[in-house]
Order: sequence, then structure tokens, then C-alpha cells
Amino acid sequence: IHQNKNKFHYKKHIGSFLLCLSFLLISIFVISVTVYHLKKDSADGRLLIWRCTWEMIKHEPFTGYGVGGFSAHYMDYQAQYFKEHPDSQFAILADNIKSPFNEYLSVGVQFGILTWVLLIAAGIFLILCHRKHPRICVSALFTFHCSFFFFLLSIHLSLHLDY
Repeated sequence: IHQNKNKFHYKKHIGSFLLCLSFLLISIFVISVTVYHLKKDSADGRLLIWRCTWEMIKHEPFTGYGVGGFSAHYMDYQAQYFKEHPDSQFAILADNIKSPFNEYLSVGVQFGILTWVLLIAAGIFLILCHRKHPRICVSALFTFHCSFFFFLLSIHLSLHLDY
């Protein structure tokens, strides 16, 4: 009898979880669509940037282009995009930019997919370490996050400082 009670209690929680998850996903979708339409030109401009950035990553997937590689090569990829799509709706949004406005894509363009894999592996390792030894790994997890934040900040600043 006790075992059947636990199964019922478990199913009750599954239903609540699925209801909350559904509400969350619908809310995220509605908010995303609303925000997109509030600044449609800005959002479309970022979509163009991200498309061109992804093409850059596909051409140098393992090593990337190095620090400053995005700003050095982006205009070539944007020009190629418009050569392949001459009637694109993005034509009026094109500009010379210094950053892909997405840190993950920035890391991929500059340092390659292997860096993504290393960062994900380090994050997973620290999470697993934290589960087994919470007190010891808190400082390691904090250090990892701080190091990654300052790494991204230094890249961002180096792209915007004129020497």
C-alpha cells in the first residue's frame, strides 16, 4: 500500500512539473516574439551578424581566427552573403561591426569549436566535482566563472580599444 501511495505522489508531481514547464515555455515564446517586434530592425541586424558569424566558424572550425579575427574578416563574409542573396531583406541593416553581439559565437570565431568543447568540459568537470565535494569545489567553480568572465571581458575590451 505504501508503494502505491508513492507512485501516485510521483505522478502528481510529474503533472505539476509538466504544467509549469509548459507555462514557462509558452511565456518565453510570447516574451521573445514581443521583444523581437519591439526592435525588429535591431533583431534582424543581429540575425544577419549571427548568420555571417556562423559561416566564419564553419570555415575555421578548429582554430578560429584569433583575437581580432572577427573584425578583420567579418566584412568579407557579409559581402559574400549579399553576393549570394542580392535581394536580402538585411541589405539596409548591413554595417561594419566589431563584435558578433554574442559571447559564445565570439569565442567560436576567435578560438574555434575546440575551445567551446574545453569550456564545456571544464564546466561539467567542476559541476561533477561540486556534487561530490561541495565545500572544496565551490572556490574552484567560482574561480572558473570569474576567469571565464574576465577572459570574455578582456576580449571585448581589446576589440574596442584603438591602439
